[in-house]
Amino acid sequence: MTRPLHRIKPSELTNALAAPATASVNIDRTLHTGLLKILGNAAGSPEKGLQRIDAFTLTHGFSDDSTKFAWTPQLTKRTLGLSAVRSCVWGLAKTPAEAVALEVARFDRRAADGREQTGSLAMYFANAPRGVRGTAMALATTYATELWCGLDWNGFPLHPTIGAQDDVYPLRSAGLLLRGRADVKAQVAVAQESRTAEARLLILPGSISQSTALVLGSSALAAVLSADGGLAPVRVVGWYPSSGQAVVLPIDRSILTRAALGIVRRTLSEASTSLSAQVA
Repeated sequence: MTRPLHRIKPSELTNALAAPATASVNIDRTLHTGLLKILGNAAGSPEKGLQRIDAFTLTHGFSDDSTKFAWTPQLTKRTLGLSAVRSCVWGLAKTPAEAVALEVARFDRRAADGREQTGSLAMYFANAPRGVRGTAMALATTYATELWCGLDWNGFPLHPTIGAQDDVYPLRSAGLLLRGRADVKAQVAVAQESRTAEARLLILPGSISQSTALVLGSSALAAVLSADGGLAPVRVVGWYPSSGQAVVLPIDRSILTRAALGIVRRTLSEASTSLSAQVA
């Protein structure tokens, strides 16, 4: 079986996202039903709640930890960093550091209005000690700087979407919750077709690993399952700024099938490991 991933240089990221596609995949009923049939073999436990399937769990493993979500500086960097990049692209700030500071000031104003709920990001920044705020802002500035400098924002035929909402698809019968994110989405022309399709960029920590193809493929899979018709993403680009690595995964029906099979194998493996631990 051929290897679907293609390594590229980080300097080629913009072209990898903006280049026209030679083909696209229609999200039809046959494709949708076939993928769900495969995922139905997953070893999820609906009675225990839906197992989250996303870039983090596919890289680091599943967990039964049901600790309530709480903001940390590490968890704020993407949300804050993407907002900062939008401000830079739209000309509202000159640098990522300035954009991050403006975004935190906006959160402070929202918290002061008294309309924010406990647990919101605005309330987190309002109540965080100065050192914690500084750490969160530094992490977000690094994230935003990498993205702001990593792409040629004038090199896209159409304005890309920065920080799109996650694609979410619950599959209750198999006990799964698929989440597919994209840090940047670009609309690209499909050759010989009078339409555009989506290319997406995922910014990932660390370096390329054995799980990279599954992580990128699962993002496209979540997009396909949560969509009501239309076209599947034509490619998913994975970028590892800390290690200076980047890869492209072209999306076709076989890649979507392999992603679904990979998720099933991962759940079966995790279930087997958990059972072995209990017996031991």
